[in-house]
Amino acid sequence: MRTEGGDLGCNEFVFVKSKTSRQISQASCCDNQEVTKFIIAGLLCGWLLPAQSGRQVVPPKSLHQYSGISPLSANNDKLHTFDSEGRARIVRFRDVSVIADSAPFPEAHWDNADDDLMWLIGAGGNHSKNRIETWRPSTGKYQTVIDYRGRFSAIGTGSTSDLTYDWEAFYASAEHQVCAVDLKAKKTYCIDYNAPDPVNKMGDMKDVDWVAVTPRDSKSGLHYVVMIATPAGAVFSVDESAGVLRWVIRGPEAVYPWMGNQKAQNNDGNCDPGETCLTTPHGDIFVALDGQVYFEALDGIEDGKGICQTGPGLMRLNAGLKMSTPENYAGVSGGGLKLGPVDFHCGGGEVWSSQHTGCNRWGGHCVVSFDTPIPQSGQATPRKNELWLIGVDGAGSITYTRAGASSSSFVNAGPSADANYWSSSRAAMSMDGTQIIFDSDAGSNGAHHAVYSLPTGLPPVQRPPVK
Repeated sequence: MRTEGGDLGCNEFVFVKSKTSRQISQASCCDNQEVTKFIIAGLLCGWLLPAQSGRQVVPPKSLHQYSGISPLSANNDKLHTFDSEGRARIVRFRDVSVIADSAPFPEAHWDNADDDLMWLIGAGGNHSKNRIETWRPSTGKYQTVIDYRGRFSAIGTGSTSDLTYDWEAFYASAEHQVCAVDLKAKKTYCIDYNAPDPVNKMGDMKDVDWVAVTPRDSKSGLHYVVMIATPAGAVFSVDESAGVLRWVIRGPEAVYPWMGNQKAQNNDGNCDPGETCLTTPHGDIFVALDGQVYFEALDGIEDGKGICQTGPGLMRLNAGLKMSTPENYAGVSGGGLKLGPVDFHCGGGEVWSSQHTGCNRWGGHCVVSFDTPIPQSGQATPRKNELWLIGVDGAGSITYTRAGASSSSFVNAGPSADANYWSSSRAAMSMDGTQIIFDSDAGSNGAHHAVYSLPTGLPPVQRPPVK
């Protein structure tokens, strides 16, 4: 249960202000008591700025992985975290006790069923550059699952996306290969993303940012691999019978009325030289309740008739060349792009916040977090440092609700760009969708970095069967 506006939940531990002292009690934030906004986790207290929600769950100077990677284990009892100097550890979520004082950094993925198992993909885990390994917090031991030595000099994911239920994707820059891996069957499916292909009209990938693989789509029956790269991204499908990846689309193209589509574009969905196309947006893989898979990202709309705005969008990957064409907007229909509510308007009167997306691995919702820079005089600040839940209802429409807020306004972050980045919220979700984990610049003892948690109020998603 959440109070109106998505702030502090009921029955959190709070410090209740009394005439004689501050005493810890199991008071409800929904009562009409005057409360001082301190939240505790174990014996650690974190200062909450007036606009901030949640509780501090680990000590000062703590961070979590990027939004698209669940930092909580399958049973929501273990949290992967690290400090700004790169020292990672595993702590118990409920009481902050340290389970493992040395853990993989910066990238590690919790298993879907084994609560004492994490997966490392090549260089991302900083232990091996060309192997897929597992690591156990209880023992600190690594085990090689697939060894690509002799095939790939180094592999990585971009440290931005999660596992699916039982698959992972990676790329090997030196060999210009992108691959999807069935972790249980230990089968690898790859393609040379720079090889000539009728779909690939943009030439070589100049820089790969990150890659992600989807669960099996309920409509097409396919796994998809999304590559975020310049000069344009790409989507591939897994051909399990042939043992390879297949091109689906380059880009995709920013089909009208996407922002930037005012130049000469043919609106066929595939990226051609000179067109505005999807390159390196913040986004994540979203699994709808009906099992269809989407790519979530912030979409800009500019119809040339006075409408210019941005908001969340969901591209249905099984739509192929139509994935970036609106389902129904501004006279365009028949595509796979769902457009959500407006976040920001053009014109300079509003501060546009940086947006990050983290989807819960088992499907249903994503959390969108906004990191708002200091506004100029007279500028409005919509979505200021807020946390929003996005999903799709039974009618196929986007749902979009405010869950809370962080204090990541960069005011307290420090003088460097690096400090600004690490104080941003970059909110992630637990696998079952019940918890939001986010970073904040409102840590205890004046710290610029701290990890907070916030219940979503959503019913838990059941773990899918892992075949």
